[in-house]
Amino acid sequence: MKRIPAWIRDLGIDSEILDAEVQICKNLGFVYKNKVASKDIILQEDAKKQASTIAASNFRRAAAHSLLIGNHSTFRKYFYCAAESYARSKMLYAFMMSAFDMEVSAFLTDIDYGQNLTNLDDTSYQVPPQAVYPLLFYSYSYQKEKKYSYQKKKTGLSSRSWDLIRENLETYRSYPIGVLGIQIGSYLDLADALRTQMKNNYSKENSIKECLLPFLESYNRAVKQTMKNRYHWKRLAVPFHPAEPDIFSVLLIVSEALVVNSSYSEKQKKRNTIFSLIESLPLASESHLILARVLEQCFRDFRF
Repeated sequence: MKRIPAWIRDLGIDSEILDAEVQICKNLGFVYKNKVASKDIILQEDAKKQASTIAASNFRRAAAHSLLIGNHSTFRKYFYCAAESYARSKMLYAFMMSAFDMEVSAFLTDIDYGQNLTNLDDTSYQVPPQAVYPLLFYSYSYQKEKKYSYQKKKTGLSSRSWDLIRENLETYRSYPIGVLGIQIGSYLDLADALRTQMKNNYSKENSIKECLLPFLESYNRAVKQTMKNRYHWKRLAVPFHPAEPDIFSVLLIVSEALVVNSSYSEKQKKRNTIFSLIESLPLASESHLILARVLEQCFRDFRF
């Protein structure tokens, strides 16, 4: 068993349960993943989608547990498996799982999230609320396309596609999404801020900080509320996770947007901006602690 950091035990989380559940979730994830991939088992499309979704959910939890305890040999792997399984089930949440490696994998391009301009121009086609995930993921796609010009078709949305998806999603502004029920409008505001930074080629940290507030305030409320029930908190027997992927994927996307096209030393300096933004917010001490420790794990050996 990997040695669990002392600060996790100090928060009252049972490290043995945490470590055991990583193995259980990981094993279940691979069982369902292999079931879909097996040539010996014939499944209907609906059954494949269901199995992929179950696999993705288990990989997601195993990854979050591994991230919390700082297991670098597994958390990126499980987030990748979660992204792949979500993509196989045609769920746009795959983009948020990919944020933990910021790798634009080929399987992400197979999901229909509104990049088909023929469909977008057709009034009968409606962009789903979950399209906000690739919208945020590609909110600074111009730099990605410029950096990886040989993969241009696979590394981002065209400016027109991005704008059309953004326009369609405005109707869902008050729609809650994700584990914490954060309104889509908060995602749109953040995507707009990152897009503005990309177009103007400068950082508007105050604007980004304001846009991050709804995410971090929701996270803070969830931590305080969950910790009130010590039994469930000890076992993490709740949908919300201290290393909540819905939150940390957003923070990693913002971090990547801040450092894109920067030198190595500049990237290290700019990544500290995320820590500074969080430290300046009036959050519970437990929230500050978890956010800082988990982000440190995310940035360790981060691909520059």
